[in-house]
Amino acid sequence: MTINYLTEENIINLKTLVGQELKYKDLCESIGIPVKSGASKRAQIKDLQTYCTLIILDKPTRFIVEEVYEGVFKVINGISTNNRFQATFDAALYHALIKNHGQPLYVSGIELITLFQEVNENFALTFDKEAMKKLGNEYLYMNNMTDIVYRVLKQWTEHKLTSMDERGVIRLGRGFRVYKKVHGSKGDFYIKYDVPQTTKDHINELDQLCMSIYNKVYERCFPFLQESYIQKKLENKEKVSYFIPEYKLRRFNEELNKEIYLATNGKYCKMKRVKVITPPKESWLKEKLSQIYKEYPALDEITDEVCNKVLTIKQLDDFTGSERKLYAKMNIDRKPDFLFKEKLKEIEEKENRDV
Repeated sequence: MTINYLTEENIINLKTLVGQELKYKDLCESIGIPVKSGASKRAQIKDLQTYCTLIILDKPTRFIVEEVYEGVFKVINGISTNNRFQATFDAALYHALIKNHGQPLYVSGIELITLFQEVNENFALTFDKEAMKKLGNEYLYMNNMTDIVYRVLKQWTEHKLTSMDERGVIRLGRGFRVYKKVHGSKGDFYIKYDVPQTTKDHINELDQLCMSIYNKVYERCFPFLQESYIQKKLENKEKVSYFIPEYKLRRFNEELNKEIYLATNGKYCKMKRVKVITPPKESWLKEKLSQIYKEYPALDEITDEVCNKVLTIKQLDDFTGSERKLYAKMNIDRKPDFLFKEKLKEIEEKENRDV
C-alpha cells in the first residue's frame, strides 16, 4: 500500500527537525500538519512513524525525529520498506524467539544489544575498569566511552522493540532475574534464574518479592523521579530532569542485591529487572520471518549502523577520531583484532609464571 499522508513540502519540513526535541503541537506546526486529539492523534503519530524514526519521550510527552526515510513508502507487515533497520531488528528477534522454541525471552540491556549483533563479546568487558587497565593504557578510555555508547544503543534498540509491541507482533513486559553464588573447584561463579511472571492463574511468590524489593529501593534511591515530586516541580514551572547519574545507578543496583540477599536468607545474592519478550505462536513467527526475508534481502546492516553511530554521534565528541575507530573495531566489528577475555587470560598466565 502507498501512503499519501505527507506532501513533499511536509517531508522537507520533517527533515529540518532531525535531532530536535518538540512537544506535539510544535511538531505538527513545524511539519505543517493539523493538530489532532484522541484516537486521531494516535493514528497520526503512527502515520508519521512510516516516514521517520520518531522517538517519544514522556513526562511530559515530547518527540524527537531521529531519521527521515527516503523514497517511496510501501508498507509490509506494518513497517515501511525504507525503514530497513526496523525490518532487520524484526527478523533478528524472530530468529531468537524461534531458537527459544517460541517461549518468552528474558533479556538484560547488554544481552539485548548483543542479540541484535550491535556489539561483539568484547563489549561487556569494557565496563570493567581494572580489566581495561590490564589490557593497556591505550584501552583504558573505553571504560568511560562505554557508558555513553550503551545508553545510545539501548535507546535505539528499545525504540525498535516498542514498534514491534505497538504492531502486536510481540508483547513487551518486565520481569526479574536472580543470581545464586556457587563455590566451585576453580573459583566462585554465578547461576542465573529467570523468575516466572505472576499471572492471573498463578501467583509466583519470588516474582512478587522481587517486585516489592524493586519498588522499595527505587523510591529510596530516586525520590526525584516520583510522580508527586515531578508534579510539584511542574506546578512551580521548574525544570524537571529525568537523568540518573551513573553513581546513583550503581548504588541502586547495590541496594537491590543487598535486599534480595537479606530477604532470601542468602539463597540469592543478586537481582536485576529485565525485559520479557513474549511472542505469538511459533508457526506465525516462521511465516513472518519468511515474508521479511522475501521483502528485505539485506539483513546485515545493524553492525554497520552501530559503527557509524560511534564514529559520528555528538555525545562522543570528547573522544578523538582514532579512539572512536579503535573502539568500533574492538567492540562492534564482528572480527575484532583479538578477544579481550583471551588476552586477559594470557596476561594472567604470564603473571602466574613470573611469581
